[in-house]
Amino acid sequence: PWIRAGARGEGRWKKASWSEAFDFAAKQLMQIKEKHGPQGVLWSSSEGFQELFFNNLALSFGSPNTVRHTTLCLASVNLAYSVTFGTV
Repeated sequence: PWIRAGARGEGRWKKASWSEAFDFAAKQLMQIKEKHGPQGVLWSSSEGFQELFFNNLALSFGSPNTVRHTTLCLASVNLAYSVTFGTV
């Protein structure tokens, strides 16, 4: 894993251990939760085990915000077809 070492867009990164990367991610998530509440995070997944993992993670974090591949892809395509052509 890599952790940004400079400002966004500078392209400066430092190599990190997995333990350091997980601690960094947990710290960032807790800062968001403290500032915006658990609903300040959106969890996104594909399907299958990954969806189950992220749904459980969101539930334990307290966030109601989960989306999955079909939510982002198929639903928007179907809406576009319906609005444009009146049907899918």
